[in-house]
Amino acid sequence: MFIFICKKCNSTKELSKSIIIIENGKVKTKNADCNNCGNQMQEVRKNRRGFPNLLRTEPSLTKN
Repeated sequence: MFIFICKKCNSTKELSKSIIIIENGKVKTKNADCNNCGNQMQEVRKNRRGFPNLLRTEPSLTKN
């Protein structure tokens, strides 16, 4: 789930899918425009923990 916030009017939007495009040399999310004022919204960063601890079973993969 992606959560976006508008810096102009402080409204929020939740998207389950997003389309990333490059416009004028800048990366932006296509469907993350504010419904109230029409400005581009910014993604709120979440605390991502990554992968859980994985057990390496192959002998070539050691924890060095």
